[in-house]
Amino acid sequence: MAGVHRAHIDVIINRAKPLEVLFSERRKGRRWFSAKDIAVLRIAHELGRAGRLWNTAIAQAFTHLEHPPPRDAILIIPVMSVSHTTGRVLTGLPDPVQDTAKRISYRKHDVTYEALSSDAKNAHGRTDVCAFWDEGHAETKDDLLEAIETGLNKSANTLLLSASTAGIGRTGPFWTKYEHAKKVTDGRVLDETFLPVLFEAPADVDFRDEEWLFATNPGLAHGYPNLKKLRRYIERCEHSPAERESFKRLHLSVYLDGAANPEWDLAIWDEGHGEIDLDGLAGRKAWLAVDLSKRIDLSAVVATIELDDERYAVHCMGFGSARAGCSVDRCACQSQGSRHRFRQDCEVRQGHRA
Repeated sequence: MAGVHRAHIDVIINRAKPLEVLFSERRKGRRWFSAKDIAVLRIAHELGRAGRLWNTAIAQAFTHLEHPPPRDAILIIPVMSVSHTTGRVLTGLPDPVQDTAKRISYRKHDVTYEALSSDAKNAHGRTDVCAFWDEGHAETKDDLLEAIETGLNKSANTLLLSASTAGIGRTGPFWTKYEHAKKVTDGRVLDETFLPVLFEAPADVDFRDEEWLFATNPGLAHGYPNLKKLRRYIERCEHSPAERESFKRLHLSVYLDGAANPEWDLAIWDEGHGEIDLDGLAGRKAWLAVDLSKRIDLSAVVATIELDDERYAVHCMGFGSARAGCSVDRCACQSQGSRHRFRQDCEVRQGHRA
């Protein structure tokens, strides 16, 4: 009931029996309140918090709300007043704040807070003094951030703020900012205009360690996020590598190098690193997977070879579009009248074509 607990409404009414005319009638043992009743109770509640007796507070609220006030009305009542007629209602005042779906304007100082769309074309030509870039890890293109920073460069003493969880992969505008922040933090780059504040755990962190959980989530000490639910989340991660990687990224701020939802634990994958003697594995059972290109892309063949002790060796080879019999570092490909050149890091084996 707008600040007054409904369990106490009847107590309030019974304590002020002469004022029962303020409230709506009873229906089958229950009391019904109108919008006017709720408004009176709410205003009286605030007046009571200011030190007035409940009867005085009810009388003052009822007197000034006897008729529905205008939408822009402001009720002013002196603090030490005891008469129910004391106070006045002001109307017709200009609203200093304009609130729309995407914009909040404070006309007194000509300040506007605006939410921008992801369309970078609409961000060019602006002259902002402050911008807040939220969850930049989700951005895949540089054009919007480029337009915002261009606008900030037009004036002195501008500010770009950014807050985000960790991302996936080493691409995108947020990775560029994160990489610069790491360099500033460890002293490789001196940039007095850039202030990095990083709450992140190391890549090999034990996701069950609550010390790291509190270190990367400063709000936990104040109840946000909910620790009980995070502990349940950690229990699920014990049996799900995909959820484990998601937890490390979203709650421990570990920037992931691989897939967002890996099918196995990437730490176990790294433990299997080593040289493979393909000639020594001849004759063993193997599975092949092929990714074929059409014209200008690379092709790949992956062999998964069965080893002893339920282990497997994985060998991948890449091929570029070139004439059979060529071994080159750079391939030139013809596609729809355009020449595309790309660096090929793997050897083009004789007799194989994409």
